[in-house]
Amino acid sequence: MKYSIEITKRCEKDIKNYKKKHYDFSLFYEVVELLANDDKKILKTKFKDHALFENWKGYRELHLEKNILIIYKIDEEKLALTLTRIGSHDDLGLN
Repeated sequence: MKYSIEITKRCEKDIKNYKKKHYDFSLFYEVVELLANDDKKILKTKFKDHALFENWKGYRELHLEKNILIIYKIDEEKLALTLTRIGSHDDLGLN
């Protein structure tokens, strides 16, 4: 892995909420592995990975499914991937 993985408290809460809804996390784990290995080509083409702006400047977003997103940040100096939020556009205020 290129990056170590960190998860914010808010993201842990998001994960817990999706587990209560019985969401299948196999795709989530696959995407986290792609992120940690910096596989940009697959992330961009298959999961619509892109940079965010305004309040989320410096963060990136990708689509697990049509309306389930992961917001994350990469710190190149620390070689760390921080998973920040998981949710729908509405949940995350990204309308």
